[in-house]
Amino acid sequence: MAIERDSLLYQIVETERIETNSVHHQAINKLGKGLRATAHTQDGITEAFELKDHPFLVGVQWHPERMTEHPCHAALFRSLVTASKQYSHSGTNVI
Repeated sequence: MAIERDSLLYQIVETERIETNSVHHQAINKLGKGLRATAHTQDGITEAFELKDHPFLVGVQWHPERMTEHPCHAALFRSLVTASKQYSHSGTNVI
């Protein structure tokens, strides 16, 4: 899977390419307003997306929870925990 260099996902995994375990029978066709695709498979399927101007909204279509033995996949969960702690300490409601 190829990752856009100007994405939060790239900042998290620190690489432009990672192996994923996608097993789709459905995939994203069109992203909603404000969302942008940040990772694609070689055949063009969107594997990750982000919300512009949001501190931490990253959606993925593969199963990183089944690959946490690999540092880049585990990093996705560490970053989620870190972002959650920052929100809880900020006193801000994020929707």
